[in-house]
Amino acid sequence: MKSIKDNLKVQTPKKLYFYCISLGVFIGLCTVLFSIILHHLETLILGEFTGISDINFQNFFIQSLPKLPHWYLIFLPMFGGILVSVISYFIPEAMGAGTDNMVDVFHNNEGTLAGKNAPAVMATTIAALSTGASGGKEGPIAVIGGSIGSFFAKWLGQGARARRTLLLAGTAAGLGAIFRAPLGGALTAVEVLYKEDSESDSLIPCIIASISAYIITIICIPEGGRIIEVDTHIMVLNDYREIIIYAVLGVVCVIFGRLYLWIMELSSSFFSNMSLPKIWHPMIGGLIVGIIGYFVPIALGSGFEHIHDLAVKEIYNAANICKISVVLGILILAKMSATSITVKSGLAGGMFGPSFVIGGFIGALTGTIAEYIFPGIVGSTAPYILVGMGSFFAGVAHAPLASLIMMTELTGSYELLPAILVSISVVIVFTGKKTLYPSQVKNKFISPSHLWDMKINVLRYIKVKECSKFLRNIAVIDQYFTIEKLEAHSKMNHISDYIIVNKTSQFQGYISLRHINVEDAINQLVVVANIMDTTIATCKLSDNLADILENILKTDMDKIAVVNDDNLFIGYLRYHDILHIYTKEVSK
Repeated sequence: MKSIKDNLKVQTPKKLYFYCISLGVFIGLCTVLFSIILHHLETLILGEFTGISDINFQNFFIQSLPKLPHWYLIFLPMFGGILVSVISYFIPEAMGAGTDNMVDVFHNNEGTLAGKNAPAVMATTIAALSTGASGGKEGPIAVIGGSIGSFFAKWLGQGARARRTLLLAGTAAGLGAIFRAPLGGALTAVEVLYKEDSESDSLIPCIIASISAYIITIICIPEGGRIIEVDTHIMVLNDYREIIIYAVLGVVCVIFGRLYLWIMELSSSFFSNMSLPKIWHPMIGGLIVGIIGYFVPIALGSGFEHIHDLAVKEIYNAANICKISVVLGILILAKMSATSITVKSGLAGGMFGPSFVIGGFIGALTGTIAEYIFPGIVGSTAPYILVGMGSFFAGVAHAPLASLIMMTELTGSYELLPAILVSISVVIVFTGKKTLYPSQVKNKFISPSHLWDMKINVLRYIKVKECSKFLRNIAVIDQYFTIEKLEAHSKMNHISDYIIVNKTSQFQGYISLRHINVEDAINQLVVVANIMDTTIATCKLSDNLADILENILKTDMDKIAVVNDDNLFIGYLRYHDILHIYTKEVSK
């Protein structure tokens, strides 16, 4: 006779969807509780106590800096860091919990994210953000939602696939509720996992959970509205010639995005090389953030209230255009630095919110300058703030579709859709490989979560020696081949990736014509031995095809060399051949 848990297991899509609705309702209630507590503490500490949230932007940009009790600001985030350190001493997983944790456990830990850590993550996030740490509540609430979904799947005794799906559904529910953007939250959950792909199989469960959580949130907190409340009548293209300016905004977002990721790397290196125990890092990070806040108070906290003010209050003033531009530039750099220190020191807080805020500042800077140069074309800076938010996040997080839908939901209309499409398209074209989330992988073929989808266990029992008929030696050249000769060989045989050997057939390295750039004037003089890649692995006849497939996917080559124990080249096996063998074996 089946137990209760056996009857509760996900066996049909209908049951999965029911669980996603239930999960969304529960996470929606958790989000409401989390938001209320954090809002009241932020209002009390950052509002009434310091006055940061009441800064008047008109005065900030045009007149004098607001009067604040600055000495509080230096030590306030450090106090939050002390609270985070105390909590993390008992529950280490609560330190610095953010979206990257969710991405990592999805790929590398079979979707297992401890649900018992959710209260601790909530506590550290509230402690950090209410005392001025420059982080977002969106990342931690995504982890809280994901951990609840993972815990629920584990309690049911589900396998890795269902556990990963409920992990993403919980994450989507948290994002949809906190952003009040259900479709954007669902798409973010499935897109942020990869640089060039998405977890499309989990999209429907994520949408169901996200909408459920969103409904609960607007029922419990109806007056909250969107994060950015802007009149929809100004969220339009004032003139279609503005499209060119929005394309320029995309380029600006790419430039600042690379700067942001570089600052993140510097901060990570700073704390990883620190000799002090990790438990001290949040306190030190809090002190540094406090020092930044002493000079630029707006850099503290989540920052959405300041973006809201920028969007609804007209800051443009032709007589003060230089000062406005300089101040916005300082805000961008200060927010980047404060966020990087907050995240990399282990202070609780996500990178979703600050990335949108930084993008909003970038949009405000670009829109202000554009309105000064083209007063007859640009009607308001508010649309540029919203487009900047989406474009910047799309670039640093490699999540263009999620950013597009999120910004459409935040504006409440589709009037800005052409501008958002143009700006994000420019970002996609010019953005680099670096990402805000180190645990992201390129696509599903790289992710360990999908190795079993390819029935990788079938390949694990097939040795290279059993596939000797597939070994080739056409794309093999001598190490003294010149580039000119190699190009001629490539055109004749339609090959781009080559294996390099010496005169005694000893393996030397690899070379790809897709990755070399030698001037025509010297391609008769340069030999492949001078520029070949010797870091790519080889394989032996005793290796299995599963390991070989993983090695090929880690490179940009389409083949791998097979050698013996003396490094003597035997032949090479192509990626295409492994897929052919896989298809043939599975069809049996």
